[in-house]
Amino acid sequence: MAIEREDTLVHHSTYLTVPPQWLGEQFLVEAEHLKEVKPEAYRHEYLGEVTGTGGEVFANVTLRAITDEEISRFDKLRRGIDWGYAADPFAYNVCHYDKTRRRLYIFREIHKVKLSNRAAADLIKPEAGGARITCDSAEPKSIDEVKGYGLRVVGAKKGPDSVEYGVKWLQDLEEIIIDPARCPETAREFSGYELERDREGNFKAGYPDKDNHHIDAVRYACEGDMRRPGMKILNGEVISIDIQAIERIRQSQAQARMERVKATQEAERYYANITDIKVNKPKPSAAAAPDPVRSADNRLSHRWHGLLTDQKAAYVATYPPLIDLGSAGQNTRLQKLLGDRWGRDFRRLVVDATNSGCAWVHVWQEGGRREYGIVDSKQLTPVYAKGLRRELLAMLREYEETDDAGCRWTVLECWDAQECQVWRRKSAGAIPAEWKSYPCFAVYEADLLAGGSNVYRHGVGSVPFIPFPNNLLLKGDLHLMYKDLVDLYDRVSSGFANDIEDVQQIIYIITNYGGEDLGEFLNDLRRYKAIKVNNDGVSSGGGVSTLAIDIPVEARNSLLDRLRKDIITFGQGVDPDPDQIGNTSGVALKHKYGLLELKAGALETEFRPGVAQLVRLLLPDLPEDGAIKQTWTRNLVQNDLEQAQVVEMLAGVTSSAPWTKTTLW
Repeated sequence: MAIEREDTLVHHSTYLTVPPQWLGEQFLVEAEHLKEVKPEAYRHEYLGEVTGTGGEVFANVTLRAITDEEISRFDKLRRGIDWGYAADPFAYNVCHYDKTRRRLYIFREIHKVKLSNRAAADLIKPEAGGARITCDSAEPKSIDEVKGYGLRVVGAKKGPDSVEYGVKWLQDLEEIIIDPARCPETAREFSGYELERDREGNFKAGYPDKDNHHIDAVRYACEGDMRRPGMKILNGEVISIDIQAIERIRQSQAQARMERVKATQEAERYYANITDIKVNKPKPSAAAAPDPVRSADNRLSHRWHGLLTDQKAAYVATYPPLIDLGSAGQNTRLQKLLGDRWGRDFRRLVVDATNSGCAWVHVWQEGGRREYGIVDSKQLTPVYAKGLRRELLAMLREYEETDDAGCRWTVLECWDAQECQVWRRKSAGAIPAEWKSYPCFAVYEADLLAGGSNVYRHGVGSVPFIPFPNNLLLKGDLHLMYKDLVDLYDRVSSGFANDIEDVQQIIYIITNYGGEDLGEFLNDLRRYKAIKVNNDGVSSGGGVSTLAIDIPVEARNSLLDRLRKDIITFGQGVDPDPDQIGNTSGVALKHKYGLLELKAGALETEFRPGVAQLVRLLLPDLPEDGAIKQTWTRNLVQNDLEQAQVVEMLAGVTSSAPWTKTTLW
């Protein structure tokens, strides 16, 4: 992009503005041919348009005036130095980095050959004062010298790929805005920096180390803003993470996540009574002949997983835990934040944890108050610290969405203790596309929409996701307890039904039939209740008999009963068979709920920290040492007749007032 100056006159003309006879027919034919086959080359060669060579490094540069008013609002100033003296100039830049909008403003430069370090310090100190300046660390003597002149300089942290990473970071910015009047040399370098070509005209690998003095100075200045590949952790807190690090985390956990998602989807399918016997149908074989005896194909699924899960949810979550903060005012605030949906949401947490092994709640800020919602665990990949306490450092959330044009995108969110970053890529295609910043968060200036950003400062103070584990193993009940038993129950029950249906079909065994074909046989049997047979004089004669299928009824019933008991026992549930309950006394009822109570107690132990964390995130002003009392109530079936008899026996010796207050009927 050309740098405009007030004392410059620009005239633009092309071959189209002159008489054709000046150019000749051959010139015009070649121009039209190039226009047809290579329109971009035609525009560059014949129309004089700036189309680029294809090797431009920075396509995000904007050259415009940066006003004094804008500069007065800049509060994220960065300063950098690239040393030089004889052939190479001394380069100094001041810039402002708008992290939210990912824009870099470059508005001050010093560019001079044969400038001594003392003279450079004299030029910089009035502007920089005691501000930090990052400079090329290849000259430690120069760093020590200018420190003696009162500048606060530090050497840049270089590495084997620091140049390439720094340039790519600059390329990935939404915009690099340079004031060409204030920074003419910087504008020239950024707008003219191109990849080099080899003899065959192909671009060389790497970035050229020439005409890049101010580019280097800007790289050094923004070193602290660049997110180096990898996750950096200080005192257990994520201080740096980028898309390269996230992609490595995704790849390292891809297999575990795939298995976790598959297990959760399978559990959700069993909860909806779509068991394996419904979906895993054998593929028909062309070579196998049809079995004339076996024609029934019943596939009976039984909702054992749904029954046991609903039992557990009803037992634990019919009455969600009562939370007491020790203050009527705080309790009222919490009740308003949780809302009327708390009971339904809590039950869903139990069901989700039972299916997936761990349910998750997300907390965010909206309209001056905290809100919460349950997130599909299949979308989440937690990142934990490597320590005994296993603290949550970050949360990756990956899901699909469709834009207004009907294009499918895979969206990737990364949440840490301070912010959320979002990327996305197109879902179609065998080879995954490259992740791109997704500016889905609105940015406002003076209550007016100013654009979008892919970074959101959530302000929660911690990773805003709360785990609600199902058990210590973080496993769902289906695969941990009884899936094999349920599958066998379905197969045995379906086979039993198929045998009974096949028995209803009569199979005829015909000997020495005297008719022509099977159709005649069936017609004679239907019309005359008799058939014609022949005697060949050798055998005992002809006749018709039937084939009966022997069904092992007692063995199958015994196996189904055994499987039923095992499913209830190992699933830690309560057998709903009325014959198993009858008019059971209170002690016996509690005994029947013993296994369910064990399972419910384990879940309560895992859920309690999650409930407390949710309360503290919803009420951030709650004192750190403030007590959060939780009262959990079980939904236990009671023997009403026994309770009534107890009341009747005590009626003669006890006042009726207490019973009137405490009984529910």
